[in-house]
Amino acid sequence: MKERNKTIDNAKGIGIILVIVGHLYTKDSIPFMYIFSFHMPLFFIISGYLMNADKYSTLTECAKTSFVRYVKPYFAFCIIGFFITLPVNGGGDFFRKVYINTVDDKNII
Repeated sequence: MKERNKTIDNAKGIGIILVIVGHLYTKDSIPFMYIFSFHMPLFFIISGYLMNADKYSTLTECAKTSFVRYVKPYFAFCIIGFFITLPVNGGGDFFRKVYINTVDDKNII
């Protein structure tokens, strides 16, 4: 087993702490905007650095593996969430309440 890279571990730890601290502030505050401008890219950069591209022979194989690993569970949890909230709101407004209101709250639309 390889020895862990302490610099990467420290960067991930700092990123996790910044996520927690960032959620303590309101959306319009300077610390919130500053922290949220780079904490997710930090995780993407770290995950790209740690990715082992040698285990995939083609880009298609990498995409299929990622789909199975990430997208299928996402949709499974969406479906589970739909059925859990079905008795509460009748299911008709589930996607509008959960997804569209979330997008509106973040001022994306």
